[in-house]
Formats: sequence, C-alpha cells, structure tokens
Amino acid sequence: MIFATLLHSNFFVLSISHFLFLGLFFYSVMANAQQDCQGGIKGKITDQDQKYLVGVSVQIKNTKFSVLSDSLGNYQFKNVCSGPYLLIYSSLGKILASKTIVVTHQHEANISLKTANIALQDLVITGQKLENTTLNKNTITGQALASTRGLSLAESLKDITGVTSLQTGSSIAKPVIHGLHSSRILILNNGIRQEGQQWGAEHAPEIDPFVANQLTVLKGPSGIRYGSDAIGGIILVEQAPLKDTPEIHGEANAVGFMNGKQGILSTMLERGLGKGLAIRLQGTAKRGGDVKTSNYFLQNTGLAEYNFMAMASLKHERFKGEVLYSQFNTQLGIFTGSHIGNTTDLQLAIDRGTPLAIYTPNQGRFGIERPYQDIRHNLLKIKGVISLKNEHKLALTLAKQYNYRAEYDITRNNQGASQGFELDTYTTEIVFEHAPIRQKLSGTIGLSTLYQANVSTGKLGQPLIKTVLIPNFENLNLGIFWIEKYVAPRWEAALGLRYDSRSLRAFQKTNALQSNTEVSINQKINHHASASFGLAYLPSQNLNFKLNTAMAWRPANVHELFADGVHHGAAAYELGNENLSPETAYNISLDTEYQLNKHIFKVSFYQNYIQNFLYLQAQNNYKLTIRGAFPSFAYIQNNAVFRGFDFESQHQITKRFSVHNKFAFLYVRDTDTQQYLVNIPANRLEHLLKYTFFKDKSFVQMGYLHVFEQKNIEKNSDFAPPPPAYSLFSLQVGYSHKNNTWHLGISNLFNQSYREYLNRQRYFADDLGRNLSIRFQKKF
Repeated sequence: MIFATLLHSNFFVLSISHFLFLGLFFYSVMANAQQDCQGGIKGKITDQDQKYLVGVSVQIKNTKFSVLSDSLGNYQFKNVCSGPYLLIYSSLGKILASKTIVVTHQHEANISLKTANIALQDLVITGQKLENTTLNKNTITGQALASTRGLSLAESLKDITGVTSLQTGSSIAKPVIHGLHSSRILILNNGIRQEGQQWGAEHAPEIDPFVANQLTVLKGPSGIRYGSDAIGGIILVEQAPLKDTPEIHGEANAVGFMNGKQGILSTMLERGLGKGLAIRLQGTAKRGGDVKTSNYFLQNTGLAEYNFMAMASLKHERFKGEVLYSQFNTQLGIFTGSHIGNTTDLQLAIDRGTPLAIYTPNQGRFGIERPYQDIRHNLLKIKGVISLKNEHKLALTLAKQYNYRAEYDITRNNQGASQGFELDTYTTEIVFEHAPIRQKLSGTIGLSTLYQANVSTGKLGQPLIKTVLIPNFENLNLGIFWIEKYVAPRWEAALGLRYDSRSLRAFQKTNALQSNTEVSINQKINHHASASFGLAYLPSQNLNFKLNTAMAWRPANVHELFADGVHHGAAAYELGNENLSPETAYNISLDTEYQLNKHIFKVSFYQNYIQNFLYLQAQNNYKLTIRGAFPSFAYIQNNAVFRGFDFESQHQITKRFSVHNKFAFLYVRDTDTQQYLVNIPANRLEHLLKYTFFKDKSFVQMGYLHVFEQKNIEKNSDFAPPPPAYSLFSLQVGYSHKNNTWHLGISNLFNQSYREYLNRQRYFADDLGRNLSIRFQKKF
C-alpha cells in the first residue's frame, strides 16, 4: 500500500536525485567506518569586549588533552575521537566553566566570556555541534530566525522539514508536526506549557516570536519531561540568558510587508543592575490591513497586535532566580466572504470559486469589522534554582496564565461576543537534578501539577445556558517523572518514565429552556503511564544514528467530550461524546545523519500508531438552529497510523554556492475502517539555492516549493475536494555589517494563484499573492 501511494504521488519522478544521494551515503558509510579519531576541537576565547583571553587552561576531562590559550586567545586539540566530551576551563587552579560537547568532525567552538575578578562566567559556544541528546531535534536560530521575523510562530517553523501549518486565512496559523496539531502539540513558552483555547482549528498560539532567540521542534512523543498531550511533538520558545553587565544592550527590529501594508516594530532592552541582578524589557506592535491574492483583495483580513514582556533575573552564589511577565493582545479580522450562515450559502460559495464582488474591494483597508477574534493572554512565571552540595540542583517553577478569547459574529446586532471563553491556568513544577555519576550517568526526578478553570457562560459552577460549544469546566492534573541519561564515548542512551492522573469536571445545565434548572456535574478521571527510550550511536566522525521509541497518551479534552453548539469559525454544529477514551500513541523513529566532505544527508523514518484516535466525522443530517441549518459533525475514535519520512541534503558546491534539498512524505490511515483521514498535510518538496559574498556577510537565496495534491482522502468526507498541486518561488537577499542586518524577501515571486489544502479559507478564496518583505535588525 505504501509503495502504491509513493507511485501515485509522483514521488520517484521528482526525487530521483535524493535516492542517488542516499546510495552514495550508504557507500560512504563503509568507506569511512574506521576513521574515528580524525576529529579536532579549536576555538578562540575572548571577553565581553572581544579582547583575547591569554593563558586560560582548556582540558578535556578524563583524557590527556590539555592546552593553554595563546596570545590571540586561540586553543586547539587534534586527533580527537568522535564522541561526547566535557571541556573544563580554568585559571590559577580555579575551575571557571565547563561544557559538554559531542565531536563528530572538525569542531569549532568560539567562546565569549565575561570576566569579573579573574572569574569567568556566562559561557557561550558557537559553531557546528551535535547536541548531547537522543531526541529528533530541529532548531531555528541566528540568520535563519532573523529571516522569519514578523511571521507568526507557526509560519516561522515551516522551514523545518515535516512541519507545516493549519491556517485560517493569512493571519491565523497553528503548527502541524507530522500531521498532528492543536492539543497533540505541546508548546513551551519560556519553559511554561502554553495553555489557551487551542482545541479550535482557527485558534492560533498566543505567542510573540520576537521574544525568542531560538525556536526548537522536538518531533514525536517527547512529553516525559513536560507532561501528557505531546503525542505529536514539542515546540520550545526560548530566550537568551540575561546579560548582567552595567551597559545597556538591546535589539531593535523593523519589518514591513507590502501585501496588506503590514508594519511591525519590536524592541528589546536589557542591562545589569549590579549584585547579580539583571532586567529585560521587550515590546512588539503590529498593524496590517486587508491582504491580496494574486487577483483580488480579501475584505476584513487586517490585524492589530500589541505585546509586552518584562523579565528579571538574580544570581547569588548558589541561587538563581527569575521572574517573567508577558502580555499578548491581538485582534484578527476574518474574511467576510468566509462567514457562512447555512449550508446553502456554503455550497454556493464553494461552487462559485471566486468570492462575490462585495467581498473583494478594489483597495484594501485597515479597519477590522465583524467577524473577528479578540484575544488576550497573560503569563506570570517565577522560578528559583538552588545548587546543592555535590553538584545536585533543585528547581521550583510557579506560573499563572490567563487566556481570554472572544469571537464576534457578523450576524449579531448587539455588541456582545457570539462566543467567549476565559481560561485560568496554574502550574507548578519541582525538579531535582542529581550530580553526574562518574561523568556518565545524569538524571532528573520531578513533580508537576496543573489546575485550570474555564468559564464560557455565567460563573464556573453556575452556567447560564445549556447549548454552548464547550461548557464551564475545571481540570486538575498531577504528574511525576524520572529521566536518566547515560553517556559513553560513542553512544548515549536515555530512559524516561512518567505517570499522570487527570480529573476533569464539566458543569452543564440540565434543561436548555429554563434558567433556574439544576446544574449537572460530569466528571472524567484518567490515570496513565508514559515511557520513552532513546539511543544515539556514533560509529564514526561522519555518521550518527538516533533510535527513539515512546508510549504517550492524551485524554480527550473538554471540547471532544462535551461540545454541543455551533462552531462559528468552522460553520458547523459540533457534538462531543462523553464516552470517549484517552488516545495512546506508540511511536518509533530512526534518524540518520551523514557528512561526506562538503555534503550532509539527513533522513528520518517514523511511525506513530495512535490507539483511539479522535476526530470529527461528518454526519448525514443537518442541525437546525436559530441561525439556520448547519452541517453536523460528531467526534468518534478509531485506531490510526501516521507513517512517513523527512529527508534533507545540504551540498557546499563551491566555497560560496550551496544547495539545500528537503522532502516530507506522510501517509495516514484509519486502520479500523481502512479509510483516509481529512486535514492531513500533502507531501512537499523544496529546493534552496544560496550564494554568499562580501566575506560571507551577504547572501542571495532562491527557493522553490512544490506541494503535491492530497489524493489520500475519501469521497464526500469534506466540504470540497482538495485543491490541485502548486509550485511557488521565493527570493531573499541579506546583508550584515557589524551589528546591523538587512533582509529583503519576495514570497510567491511570480504571483501564482493557488490554494493550500490546510488553509480553511480555500473553500472561498485563493491564498496569498506576491508579498515583498523588508527586515532590519540592529543590535547594540
């Protein structure tokens, strides 16, 4: 079946070059298997003013290697075997810093350190390195992150192979990892589980990507450390450590998009206040008007967003403390032509192909009218870490989140919200990290709690009406976990165990027509264990393997259990099922990376078998409401399998010219009914050509993206069949000088008319047309 699907998608025709590279890959493995000790480590040690640090001792622990930095701050080790090592930096007999690295080839580690009374702190290592982890990890940072500034979190992650986005128009997008999204993807915002109304397909994460200096995606079930639900993957939004020097440091970003006349300003300032105290302030303002497809404007597709973040840290001997507060505020216009009141209008809009003229004005405007979303998210985090004797550590993290969402209906005459939700979340985490045993075995033991209270109508225990999309509810979760990691010269193993108990109580009125009827309390209690095992093996300096297996679970959320109302964003009546069982995912993945001279190949095979997979199934009847007749959907569950692979290759053709290829293939099926599922990403192929010049300070990059037609879908399982395949070209030019960086980009270079299968707006209109972007970043 898999082989037939590959042929059907023309995979062999468009990717024959990739298989030639794979053949070369396996041939080279045999030829280079014995070259284990040809690696090396070199670097330059400087202080915060970029002055050379002389005479710093650098030692590779448990080896004979030890050198001193020279008059130019340089140090070097030769003939280093591949594997993980602990670097010790010391002066005058005093250990200043240490860092674990993994050597796979010639490794460059430039180190910028802060000096204070002949003590070195705040170690930063740059250069190519393989993180000491068995997980399938992809990171966006540096120039790659700078080129995404101004985009939403989901759009910023789409450069990672296997990651796409589920969209509603141009401004609402949520990340999809290997076909899974929403409650199956865990997002950590500065180490805190992001908790919002993420059950809706048109509910985007309430996160400002400008706060991050690094975005990381962990593919597959990785929730042992962070809790249940993460059966599809984890997204880490991480900030840089605060600088505690007395000078003011900062970063200013200005971004402009021609399509929608969108402008964005974001500024960050930080400085040390003395005695180990440092602060950081960050803010972002974003404003945009109606966007345009290749042929017409889309009415009411503007947005307004205003965000703020304040952070303080304290370092004192064995204690580190951190306080963070952030606020996210946005209003998002919904394309007026996509607001459908009944099934007849819906079918007419789909059959029409092009929106009515009243929804496609000749000029775009900045006003936001009904329908639109009004969203606020507040986060308060307090964290403290104590370094105990014998290198043990104890950390306590407390957090409170408030999420408010209002969805305004175009058909309402008053100014109230058609749907409103208020969600309060309190989380606690206590983690004990034991000292490494013989520098090989390290681990953590932790306890986490989560309490949520959601109000959709009235008060928590006193709802006013019965027929609401989701009822008032409270949710309590308690979890304990234990993770151990063993590191040897050529391999690493990690084992994780977790146990969770979750109690959900939903408050519902027993009669929809009487205001004084009793309230019923429906309670769901689930207990479940999770486990993961990972193994990384480095047979040579050019080759590494990662094998991961995991069992994870996700209890049905309140929407899947108790939904009973019109979902305005989806133009459908959705009905939950109180008898749904938790999902259990059994995942296995094999990742391989190989470097042959100036060529790098990466391939990841995975299978995620999900028992009791939950999804919405179209019913054969319509639901009659005061607003008209709506198609009816109900939640069901069956066993499903998600199977596929991600492939990447990077080729340094010349000193300045490089090629980057990507291909993502995904096959999903309901194994009980032997039918395909809806809203599964289509396979996609991407090529990037890059040329650098002016001493690598400038570059020009041409991109090509081909998205296949999604043919693995059942007839009449969706409002409309999937759109045809499409191809897009992009162009990007960048220039960096000292602390200034410029980026000029053009997406959809040839103004192609197309529709993306995972964009819900495809039922009514084309996707975004040509878009010119200008980005400027200044660091100081």
